[in-house]
Amino acid sequence: MLTETNTQLNLPPGYTARPATLEDVPAITRLLNRTSQVMISVEDYNETELRKELQAPGLDLAADSLAIFAPGGELAAYQDMFALVKPQVYPMVFGRVDPDHMNRGLGGALLAWADGRAAQHLAAAPEHLRFAIRAFAYGGWQPAADLLAGHGFTLFRHAFKMRRDFDGEVDAPEWPQGIRIETYNHPGEAEAVYRAIVDAFQDHYGYIHEPFESGFPRFQHFALGDEAFDPALWFLARDGDQIAGMSLCRKWDDEDRTAGYVATLGVRRPWRKRGLGRALLLHSFRAFDARGLKAATLHVDAGSLTGAVRLYEKAGMHVHRRIDRYEKVLRAGEEISTTALE
Repeated sequence: MLTETNTQLNLPPGYTARPATLEDVPAITRLLNRTSQVMISVEDYNETELRKELQAPGLDLAADSLAIFAPGGELAAYQDMFALVKPQVYPMVFGRVDPDHMNRGLGGALLAWADGRAAQHLAAAPEHLRFAIRAFAYGGWQPAADLLAGHGFTLFRHAFKMRRDFDGEVDAPEWPQGIRIETYNHPGEAEAVYRAIVDAFQDHYGYIHEPFESGFPRFQHFALGDEAFDPALWFLARDGDQIAGMSLCRKWDDEDRTAGYVATLGVRRPWRKRGLGRALLLHSFRAFDARGLKAATLHVDAGSLTGAVRLYEKAGMHVHRRIDRYEKVLRAGEEISTTALE
């Protein structure tokens, strides 16, 4: 174990810390689900998906993770930092403390580690750019809110998990003139779909442009390597030979496998305000319903710059859960992410 790190983190007597490894995935999964059961009464992780996350291109577990162990050897707390998009100015930290080990200073130890790792990213980032550590917590979970506030984080934005239960017939989509709906052809259309997503999501809050050479492999890893990936649930709206919009769905929501999950829904600028987003959403709902799924879910920025929340509400969805987003600004400077529409 890392004695020097233990001292720096001010761990309680008998607790030890080291970077996580892939061999820790089962223990990390159990810890994450024990905490989510307390916070939201469901399990929100599985081993397959967590292992995929921790093998993301650009993630170095030895530098980007911390596991804290109790005197008896059980995993007591875990944290990682994802800083994959370059230039990296908003590293995302994610950590949890096992319910049996709360209120012992382990949350503060995790955030102390995050400060040190973020300082390394800050040193590598261009000096004129704004830089902040970001984190999120389930809305209403006060211990996390208090912990983050006590370590210099401020609440700056919300996200929603939205849901629609299929308790009645789903309206048929009305496609704009000239639009046809097709199913993604795997794997030949992967690059074209990725480029269409990048174009559509340049107006998404927090978007930062990155080179194709790094962004596309990450897309392949997360989207095409997903356990719930099914090319038959990737719907492309075409206008001639152009992808005008897309609804890329997963076979299930990780929290509820009776629900389908809309992972990516976007419409490119020239085709907006014509009802295409609604049509894609309804088409996805009907595909889920035809498979015998009971509901549809998705995540969305609560202050969506393109009005996505209103679109989803009009399609029968409601806010199922709120996610609070926090940041700790380490340096003021030029903002390179999307924060408003041009």
